[in-house]
Amino acid sequence: RAAGREVPEGEVPTSINFRFLIHRWHTGEELTRDFKIYRTFGIFSPNEEVFFPGDRRNCSKCHVGTSYQLPLPATNANTVAPREFFSPLGPAASACLGCHDSEATAAHAFLQTAVFPSGKSAESCATCHGEGADFAVSRVHAR
Repeated sequence: RAAGREVPEGEVPTSINFRFLIHRWHTGEELTRDFKIYRTFGIFSPNEEVFFPGDRRNCSKCHVGTSYQLPLPATNANTVAPREFFSPLGPAASACLGCHDSEATAAHAFLQTAVFPSGKSAESCATCHGEGADFAVSRVHAR
């Protein structure tokens, strides 16, 4: 929904990172926080206008094979998300926090991310959420 022709002062246009943005967009009305996409030609609020056509836990509706499972490929980049609880988001956190947008979930993801003295970062999400683990994505999203 365009609410003006410019991005509000103090805000930046929303980065288009599909891993985060598509999950957030399709969660729409089920988000716990307001989410606005600031664009150079107006503001769009998917909370009000976008609904996923089906059960969002059906990962294979959009994902090919097991591409939604952890661990993710090491080549996946971080996501800069200046309006989130922390930024940048690691690849797994980016995908998960796209739907699970609460502060508690963000704290969990933040605590499972290490930044080493070299500047390299790593996520330990696959320890609990990887295939075969008690809280694997395929188990917690099972329909």
